Amino acid sequence: MGFFLSKERSFEGYVQDFVRDNQGNWVVFKSDWQGFGELLKMGEKDSLLLFETVYDLRQLIVNSDGSLLFNMNKNGVYNGVRLDLQKDEIQYLTDYRSDIAFHQSSDSFFAEYVGRLDRSALYVTDPVEINDLYIYDSVSPTYFSVHRELDYEEVVDPSYEPDKDSLPNYTFINPIPPNSDFTLSNYDSLKKLEDERRRKEASLSVAPDNTIPSSFYVQVFNELLVTQDLPFETAAEYYLPNALGIRFGGGVSNQFNNKNLNLDYVGFRFWQNRDVNLTYSLFKGDLPLNFTFLHRQRLSLLSDADVNKDRTNLLGLTYVVKGNGGLNFFQQLEFRHDEELHLGTDLETLKQGSRFRSRISTTLGMIWKHKRNNPHWNKKWLLTFSAKGQPYLMTNKEGWGLNINGSLDASKHLGETWRFTGRLRAGTSMGTDPTYFVLGGTRTDVLAQWENRAFSQYKDPAYFRMLYGIRGFTTNYRNGNSYSILNMELHWKILDQLVKRPVFSELLDQLELVAFSDLGTSLYGRSIYDDANALNSETFDSPGGSFTIEVRNIRNPLIGAVGVGLRSSLYSYNFALDYAYGIENRTFREGVFHLSLGKTIF
Repeated sequence: MGFFLSKERSFEGYVQDFVRDNQGNWVVFKSDWQGFGELLKMGEKDSLLLFETVYDLRQLIVNSDGSLLFNMNKNGVYNGVRLDLQKDEIQYLTDYRSDIAFHQSSDSFFAEYVGRLDRSALYVTDPVEINDLYIYDSVSPTYFSVHRELDYEEVVDPSYEPDKDSLPNYTFINPIPPNSDFTLSNYDSLKKLEDERRRKEASLSVAPDNTIPSSFYVQVFNELLVTQDLPFETAAEYYLPNALGIRFGGGVSNQFNNKNLNLDYVGFRFWQNRDVNLTYSLFKGDLPLNFTFLHRQRLSLLSDADVNKDRTNLLGLTYVVKGNGGLNFFQQLEFRHDEELHLGTDLETLKQGSRFRSRISTTLGMIWKHKRNNPHWNKKWLLTFSAKGQPYLMTNKEGWGLNINGSLDASKHLGETWRFTGRLRAGTSMGTDPTYFVLGGTRTDVLAQWENRAFSQYKDPAYFRMLYGIRGFTTNYRNGNSYSILNMELHWKILDQLVKRPVFSELLDQLELVAFSDLGTSLYGRSIYDDANALNSETFDSPGGSFTIEVRNIRNPLIGAVGVGLRSSLYSYNFALDYAYGIENRTFREGVFHLSLGKTIF
């Protein structure tokens, strides 16, 4: 089963195949333009998510025992898969062939069309029961593996029985020419193949990678690629999502789809503001090993004579280890270098000089996800928990920091058209050079504004991390080295309730009405009474400037919001319109609109 390390992803796709099961329900496979797929069981009142994958599926059929059969492309070859809907079990099958183009099954025959490169053949036999198929956990190396001077015992599992035919009672015929040589793809003939190799003194080799273009896209885009950590507060408002830009991207991959190279260029407003991201992904099994290089630049106009240029270069490596029970672990190594250059033209600005920051960090984390291939998952709570720790060293000076963050996501269907979602996030940063967390607004809000709220001076912050999800407020309405945010939403699929027929408009079919509530806070030190909290102090200068008065007043850092919104998508591009009333000091603020374009508002 395919695995991807993404956060929440609003899935919109296109139907690739469908079949009707024994109970009259439709089983549908949908995939999107990025290669993600979902297998859904659609009844009269609800739909169940049966299977998630990053591989292509084809030829859905229903077996006589009620299980579901389909072919899945793994490692460049289509192989059979059986999904038991009652026991929630997945079995990988081979029916004496590999690279299955499609097959059909009935009470009177079993037909299979097999293709490999420029060869193909059709095989027909008597009905094949599922118990007669050869079931394996791991396939012995054959055409896609290297065999150089290896003994047979080293290549094949000791339990493997080379003389046992996996379908001894069936005789396949080939009614259409040309006939195909399936020796290399026949798992049961491995011993014969090895013997022939020794006789000919030849060796098999790994099939060469055939690199081809796999994707290309042009999007309206207003997010930050790779990281939300900003180096300098002077240009923070130039990183807001109100800077709409164009994203050009594309990639190439091999025929096995386990090596991918992607390049993204995002231009904001004008060419000097840009993000360039290069990613190479190598899949070991279903889990990715990602190499990332990011170059980012922003120009910030501070005054008519003072212009800053911020540059960030980041190199990262992420590795994922799959655990049991939906638990996965990951480690990320990262080096980044940031510089702020003054481009001012007067003497005063030129004297300010430039600032540099460099950081080496490692992030250790885990993600636990409720099993989504459970046929009854939407009758229960779907939970996702993640936690990570990030220690780092500042290489441009003697300094260190430690970030600890965690999140819990929950969702549950409350009937045919209602769905509840909730998210709790919390974190803290410590050390001589901690990270300051910036709260307020939504992540993809094109109407976002920057609040010029002061940061505490009790420590020299290494970076400023943008956190979103408290609607009704501007960005940076609260900041601190610790934070917590709670979001709750109730979704209603409007047309599913009002219209009892298929809706072919994507805009109308995905339309949702949402009621939401947000709650969050960010503070410095250990509590709201800590002297480090800049929110509690206010400075006044005398008219002549001869003295300064500092007034301290303990203020509640907790803020919240309530409101309603609309969700939908157009050409697989999600958008949201929210109207929120912020709540501060138990008082409602004036309502604020948030127009979000992108995958997520958090």
